[in-house]
Amino acid sequence: MDAHQTRRHRVELLATTLLAVAAVAIAWSTYQSTQWRGQQAADNSRASAAVARPAARHGVAFVAEMTGELDLQAGLRPTRVV
Repeated sequence: MDAHQTRRHRVELLATTLLAVAAVAIAWSTYQSTQWRGQQAADNSRASAAVARPAARHGVAFVAEMTGELDLQAGLRPTRVV
């Protein structure tokens, strides 16, 4: 092997190694994404339940108050409860 072939072989070996590392990193990232997506779904369920319990306890007034808050957060005019 001459110097040019040796250098080319090293570059190809480095490229192959980098591609293998990238493949493992992508697989790990996909796995972590799946794990966190499940955790996020569980957290969202707990948050929804935490909002629903006081709403059921305090009736329509609480729901109307929360709706008004959400309207304000969305940039809408607050609704009035009659």
